[in-house]
Amino acid sequence: MTARRQFFNDGGRISGVVLVFRDVAERRRAEELQQRLAAIVESSDDIILSKTLDGVITSWNRGAQRVLGYAPNEVIGKHVSTLMPPEASEDTERILSRIRRGEPVDHYQTKRRRKDGTIIDVSLTVSPIRDSEGAIIGASKVGRDITAQKTWERELQESSRRKDEFLAMLAHELRNPIGVINGAAQLFGKLQTEAELEWAKAVIKRQIKHLSRMIDDLLDVSRITRGKITLRKEPLNLAPIVSSALENVRSLVEERKHEVSVSLAPGELRLEADPLRLEQILINLLTNAAKYTPVRGHISVIASREQDEIVVKVRDNGVGVAPEILPRIFDLFAQGDRTVARSEGGLGIGLTIVRQLLELHGGSVTAKSEGPGHGSEFTLRLPALTGSVAAPSTSGALPPTARGSSRVLVVDDNDDMAAGLAKLLRLLGHDVQTAADGRTAIDMALAFRPEIVLLDIGLPGMDGYEVIRRLRKDDCCRDALFIAITGYGQDEDLRRSKEAGFDHHMVKPIDYEALMMVIAQSS
Repeated sequence: MTARRQFFNDGGRISGVVLVFRDVAERRRAEELQQRLAAIVESSDDIILSKTLDGVITSWNRGAQRVLGYAPNEVIGKHVSTLMPPEASEDTERILSRIRRGEPVDHYQTKRRRKDGTIIDVSLTVSPIRDSEGAIIGASKVGRDITAQKTWERELQESSRRKDEFLAMLAHELRNPIGVINGAAQLFGKLQTEAELEWAKAVIKRQIKHLSRMIDDLLDVSRITRGKITLRKEPLNLAPIVSSALENVRSLVEERKHEVSVSLAPGELRLEADPLRLEQILINLLTNAAKYTPVRGHISVIASREQDEIVVKVRDNGVGVAPEILPRIFDLFAQGDRTVARSEGGLGIGLTIVRQLLELHGGSVTAKSEGPGHGSEFTLRLPALTGSVAAPSTSGALPPTARGSSRVLVVDDNDDMAAGLAKLLRLLGHDVQTAADGRTAIDMALAFRPEIVLLDIGLPGMDGYEVIRRLRKDDCCRDALFIAITGYGQDEDLRRSKEAGFDHHMVKPIDYEALMMVIAQSS
């Protein structure tokens, strides 16, 4: 604002309106600034309030009302402790003492109770309010709702804790079968009778199968969580799948002397599913029931059709599930009582696989238990299929036949693996040579002209994919049987090996009976 310079003589004193106008302008600017600051405070999404040095609320913005639910007239004039839940251990007097000394309190985390009774996590900063003379007359408080952040942190900590426990258990579960295999192997030179040798071999085979199952479970979880599982669905009847799953767990059931009852509704229970994955689901549930049911327990499988769903219930009268575990029993790394059935081993991720595979099928699974000692019931629901189901084709199945002597090239950088395969194949009458890397394998194949090549993929220097591409181009191996022998067994690995030209893909540890059958059927 500008003013004309008009001067007056008042008893020898000269006065001017310029000073008056300047004072008015400054006052207006101060008022505008105050209004702007008030608008900023009022429009903020954060909690902004002021209080006396005794803790009585004197102002309350819209952000505070939005977050905490109280209107200004409901809290102004009341002590801030009315907003604090009983469980919030907050030393209000200590904080006010610091404010009286002129010390701000930055970003301390506490809890507040909303008007509807819910408790939220907040981060607060408290600062002294001073008057024009610099005296401290109150405190301002700025708060932010951090409930989502704290929930995420707690879930992350819990997940990390469960993962650490899982990894510790994984190490324990891996050491168990390795220890048994080591013990049986050390006894080989001391065993004298054929029965003792057969016992040692059976122990080793059983423990290797157990290790393979754990690895398969881990890979399944990884594939499913990354969306790498491809279902091969087909119309089928449930009854044969149930029978096959029961056969797979028969030895465990007999060992524990359980009684198993099966009740299937009359008629065909038809659905569209991946038969191998559906059988895997039932095997996991039946294994779980057998492991967590004391000796001479009872397991029942009940299947029926309810409207447009196939419903399967697997019940047991075993140890049951504690109420606090039940809501997260299908979660990855969630564990129940580890003291139960630990001798049976396992990683405790079977139920995670069950739920995820069912969801991929458009189905669901729920668990029910009356608590420890009262058994468990798992209920599967899958979409039913209308119409009849054709009998599975057997035209592609070949009976195992003996194969005459063949030239076999074994390529593996693990000397023990290559030597073991070579020894087995020679015992069966084959002519065998071995190579430890890709370049040597190619040179050897050009001279040896193998009819069968057992080829590791993860070779040093040149991998198995490149080896087979080169050999398939040469007359020496264009028509040879190529079998991938590898530790890589995910869907992408199977696709790559097929594209590279492999006839079969077998994952380590190798099932030698299956390998011999593949070789026999190729004749």
